[in-house]
Amino acid sequence: MNIVATNEAMAALDALLKKLTVAGEKNLEEPQAELENARKRFLSEKKVLTTLNLINGANDLPSYLNALNAISKNGSEKPDLVKNAAFVAFQFEKLNNLPRSCLAPHVAAMWDGIPRSDPQGDFMANNLSAVESKILNDLANEAGFASLRRFNIYLTSGQGTRMVRQVFIIGDLITQRNRINDGIEFIVKGHEITREGEIIENAWSRREFNLDKPNSIKSGEELIETNPLPELEYLRQFARLYDTKNRKLTEPIIRKLDLIRNHSSPYLELRAFEMQELFKLAELRPEIWGTLYSPSALRDSDQLRRITQNAMGPYDFLFKDKWADVQKDLRAFFAKSKSPVSYADEARFWRSTINILRTYKSILAGSVTQQGQPILREKVTNVALFGIDKDGKPSILFRVDEEGSLIRVNEPAPLSPLVRLSGTVTEAAQTAGIPTGLTPPEGGWESILQGRDL
Repeated sequence: MNIVATNEAMAALDALLKKLTVAGEKNLEEPQAELENARKRFLSEKKVLTTLNLINGANDLPSYLNALNAISKNGSEKPDLVKNAAFVAFQFEKLNNLPRSCLAPHVAAMWDGIPRSDPQGDFMANNLSAVESKILNDLANEAGFASLRRFNIYLTSGQGTRMVRQVFIIGDLITQRNRINDGIEFIVKGHEITREGEIIENAWSRREFNLDKPNSIKSGEELIETNPLPELEYLRQFARLYDTKNRKLTEPIIRKLDLIRNHSSPYLELRAFEMQELFKLAELRPEIWGTLYSPSALRDSDQLRRITQNAMGPYDFLFKDKWADVQKDLRAFFAKSKSPVSYADEARFWRSTINILRTYKSILAGSVTQQGQPILREKVTNVALFGIDKDGKPSILFRVDEEGSLIRVNEPAPLSPLVRLSGTVTEAAQTAGIPTGLTPPEGGWESILQGRDL
């Protein structure tokens, strides 16, 4: 509506009616009533236009939302306008928190964890909690593992000598000699590791008679040590991860996870247990330890948990039958988890990328009309336009392609602002430095701002 022209037309019509009245013209009540109604409609439309101009004149998102809020509170001759303005203005916090408010759960957690995570991307915690220290201390039990030995138990009786079982002993054996009649009783005591992973004190005894004669007689159980356990060398390498005396890590947890999953040793149960425990530790503070920013580490953690049920014990590798039914799964897990991109490099990249995204500004690029049509205030290409959809959720409403054409993604709420970021995810990823071998997520880099999770 042309306000000036309409106002001039009504003024001219009013002047004409006055002249006709002075001239004594009768039957002017109807045109005068029509003019009065037109004047009321004009004032109403003028108020609406003034209100819409207030919205269209907003230079940024806060000003736009303030204008909507004013309309919703001050009222208007147009009930639908008030309703739509109030609907969008009610989403004030969600709009101010874009794009955070429309992120999928994992990406949102990555976003929120930035202030607490290592800005250098090394993910080396300065202080350890009591729970974290215990997990690491148990894993790095160098003294305990160093004293771990395997023995065969031989039983001698009237039927001869035969091996009856194998035991695993931690620590030194203590032998006690007791003289009995014309012989000696040997009692050997030690700490045995049970199949359930418990360390119990046990004793074995044998008797020997006629020791000074060639045909001495033996009876009872005798422990004969076997070859050293091949896993011990691997365990000693792992012990270097944690300085138990000073309670300090010697390398980041996430890097140790990389070393274990890519290790060439055949000790699947042992490697699985170590990863299981380190994943448990990392879950306590994933943003600190870096696993939050490594989607592949989180996927591997979930897969390993399904295999072990987090029930694998530190000594299970000694009893090969305990996990015999998951050997195939463990082999597949370690084969699949090997990747050209390490957990550490992936985590450093995603932390840096998300951190850059957090610095982007929200720019008011346009708005949606009462009829749901987008109106842009600037020429843009290859961007996503955020706003409020018809259900009141923050989301991407339109995408603008490289030719500047708008593609509707979600049904917008009338009067929703159209907000773009000052940069793209692709630009953030390139600035962060994409690790060699890392591929974009399904849907491309921009998909993480479109409600898709990693």
